[in-house]
Amino acid sequence: MQRGNQVTILAVTLLCLAALAAVLAWVVPAIDKRWGTKDVCPLREIGISMKMYAGEHEGKFPESFGVMLKEGYLTTPKVFVNRHSGSRVPDDFPGCDEPKDADLAMLHQVHDFGDYALARYVSNHCSGDVIIVYERRVIYDRLRGCFFNDGHVEWISEDQFQEQIRKQEGELRQGPRAEP
Repeated sequence: MQRGNQVTILAVTLLCLAALAAVLAWVVPAIDKRWGTKDVCPLREIGISMKMYAGEHEGKFPESFGVMLKEGYLTTPKVFVNRHSGSRVPDDFPGCDEPKDADLAMLHQVHDFGDYALARYVSNHCSGDVIIVYERRVIYDRLRGCFFNDGHVEWISEDQFQEQIRKQEGELRQGPRAEP
């Protein structure tokens, strides 16, 4: 009789473990896809590199990502490709091995295949709630990854993104307001 109880307990334990594994197999990829946990790194790497560049250039961000490759703030054009987008660095893209040695005009072409874009009218002197780098297209369940000037990365809805960009471009285009 005791042998039968052991087999039953073992069978129930294995069944519970199988059910837990099935739930985890379904939940974990959904979390990765929804929030892009692995894709925070390239967006944050680009943003932090932009902040480093601005710190050494009177608070001004570079005119293009190509400048960041040429000056060594980023070491590979692969950082501009989101692994979920289907984009890739062209095989003939210059500077894949040594971007510092490539022609700057050619490096500007990173915008043609890259999944990230620079916001207009921004500088390092902007407030922390200003988007400086963002995903060019919505990839995750109608969410768009954005790197803000205070250093945080956030996924926001397309409507929130459009409103934020409209607001910040309107304010930044006007320039700083005089203190009363």
